[in-house]
Amino acid sequence: MKRRFEGKIEYTIDKNHPDYDCCPVDERDGILTYSDTYTMDENYFLDRDEMIHYIEADLLCVACGGHSTACAHNVKYEITEV
Repeated sequence: MKRRFEGKIEYTIDKNHPDYDCCPVDERDGILTYSDTYTMDENYFLDRDEMIHYIEADLLCVACGGHSTACAHNVKYEITEV
């Protein structure tokens, strides 16, 4: 069975973020957001908590440009099943 989730991450970045210099100056010190929709196949996860953990890790990776997650701070997640 497949389950759908909507995930959102809010975060701030530091100057080590790979896209820091590309961000408008007024956004560099503000709260950034990214959201995505996930379709998860229950056959590949032990339970719902493991799905949530996967979504959080994916959102953080994308938010950090696929690089070190150390450049993201004040991270908050909002994940809902739809």
